[in-house]
Amino acid sequence: ALERCFAQPRSVAAIFEALRELSRDGSKWAEETLRVLETRSPTTLKLSFAAMSRGVEMDFDDVLRMEFRLAMAVFKMHIAGPRDGDVYEGTHVILVEKKGTPRWSPASVQDVDDQDILSMFAPLRHRQELQLGG
Repeated sequence: ALERCFAQPRSVAAIFEALRELSRDGSKWAEETLRVLETRSPTTLKLSFAAMSRGVEMDFDDVLRMEFRLAMAVFKMHIAGPRDGDVYEGTHVILVEKKGTPRWSPASVQDVDDQDILSMFAPLRHRQELQLGG
């Protein structure tokens, strides 16, 4: 079941569909995994999927640089972007209030703009890039 869902995924939507199929076939593991994933930020799910897909082909230093860019992009988006709120929303509802359900924006994986995800991987200005070792 794990391999069917995650070994060769083409997209987050494909992972969700594989989990739904297994759930319909009676898999409690797939049902629970799907339930948990459906409570997570759709933007973060797609961003994480894209990062893992890219990272598997990178060396360690390049992965660190990519992760730094993504962290900068996520917090920049929180401060000034049109989707201002997922970082605050998740932190506040899950860690501070410890109750309720975050209201993600966009609310579903299908509504996350792939161009928004791609833009988060863009290089930063030279002096803003993570500088490693020498």
